[in-house]
Amino acid sequence: MLEKKKNNLAKILTLIAIFLILVYGLDAALDRSDTGFLPFDSKTRGLVLGLPSVILPLIAFGITYRSPSTSLGGLLIIDGIIILIGSILFVSLQETTPTIEKSVIIENFVSFAPIIALGLVIIFLGIWKSAR
Repeated sequence: MLEKKKNNLAKILTLIAIFLILVYGLDAALDRSDTGFLPFDSKTRGLVLGLPSVILPLIAFGITYRSPSTSLGGLLIIDGIIILIGSILFVSLQETTPTIEKSVIIENFVSFAPIIALGLVIIFLGIWKSAR
């Protein structure tokens, strides 16, 4: 009974994380074109929406560490893929004009490398959770 409640809580946490990362991505995409729909600058948006979307799946995995769950594994994989693709797209869509040096582009990639790595970790945890 307790394991089922833990699994349900973990799924809810992961669904919240997926929702947050989708809102983050949509707001960031709209912010690039005009202005986002949330009154946040990029740093605040990252703290309020991005950070929980990475931490919540890790908590979900942690509370269900011993119990296998294919559905939770699938949700973790989805969250990790969204984080990974969103980060790579954001870095690759940075403005590339002659006035922007290559070092700025490399600096942007380096700043997103930990997020890309966390996306890969979440995908791996989802695969591991599904395979158990």
